[in-house]
Amino acid sequence: QSGRLEGRTPVFEAFVYILRCADGSYYVGSARGDLDRRIGQHQSGELGGYTSARRPVELVWADNFPASSTPLPSSGRSRAGRAPRRKP
Repeated sequence: QSGRLEGRTPVFEAFVYILRCADGSYYVGSARGDLDRRIGQHQSGELGGYTSARRPVELVWADNFPASSTPLPSSGRSRAGRAPRRKP
């Protein structure tokens, strides 16, 4: 179900996601657990940091993968500052 956003998102061991912020910037995040809960934390400002001052946020892409001993990629503002490319 890679990258699918329809309906309620299932719980995966780990995931990477892209949020579009209210100011048009993008935030790339990664975490383990429930994606809906994580997005809710961004929406409420609970996490502080970059997205807390740029709410509301909108989930534009997500992908999941099995958790392993490999660390998750770093989170942060998209350096490109533009929309991610979508494959046709």
